Amino acid sequence: MTVITLTSIGYSEVFDLIPTGRTFTIFLLLSGISWMGFWFTNITSFIVELDLKDALKRRRTMLDIAKMKDHVIICGAGRTGR
Repeated sequence: MTVITLTSIGYSEVFDLIPTGRTFTIFLLLSGISWMGFWFTNITSFIVELDLKDALKRRRTMLDIAKMKDHVIICGAGRTGR
């Protein structure tokens, strides 16, 4: 019964439910729908805000930095150095 509810197949119950079973099924449906809506909203906002692009760029930069060996960082003089 739980699998039928979570997969949204939606055919009728295998056997009649007692009121406690109906309450559990209703809770399961509402929590599943809320969970899916929450993740859909997060993924959509992540894509819309272009965080994915920034995250990939940041990852690529960190990989490039990790590949560097025997480098020296030189700070400029003047305004840049300060």
